[in-house]
Amino acid sequence: MAGTAFGPESHIFDVTAPIREGMTVWPGDAPVEFAVSSRISNGAAANISKVTLSSHCGTHVDAPWHFEDDGKRLDEIPAERWIGPAIVVDVPSGTERITAATLDGLVIPSGTTRLIFKTRSARRAHDAPFDEGYVAVTSDGARWLLDHGIDLVGIDSPSIECFDDHAHLCHHTLLGAGM
Repeated sequence: MAGTAFGPESHIFDVTAPIREGMTVWPGDAPVEFAVSSRISNGAAANISKVTLSSHCGTHVDAPWHFEDDGKRLDEIPAERWIGPAIVVDVPSGTERITAATLDGLVIPSGTTRLIFKTRSARRAHDAPFDEGYVAVTSDGARWLLDHGIDLVGIDSPSIECFDDHAHLCHHTLLGAGM
């Protein structure tokens, strides 16, 4: 496996949210549940637990197959894809939607290929009621990302696209391009 080289000024940041019972989940998804399958104290050979959760629970990756039937599945994408230098952009707190115009106004260095948006969602409790008005990228924002060479994007909201984007234009634009 090839490694990723990081310079002396590099830092590794783990941006994952812990998975726990009671955490906010997408409306209609099953809640996170942990259950004991076996315990040494009860005579079993090993302690084993069962975890039930949606694949969209907490911090997750959408593989192209999520919205593209012929797209790659997560197990077909090398883990190195998710590791490497990224730019974190702090989206102004009053921003409701990340549009092409919003992106034009943000400081995103030329040559950026991995971009993570830090939004007001970062300040929400992980067990807060689901917020349908979370900050998300619009379809023209998704097109902007592709047109500017971004090939990996992350966001701290429950989804990259707006809750009311029933045509899933943002997902189709990004995942259809292999992002």
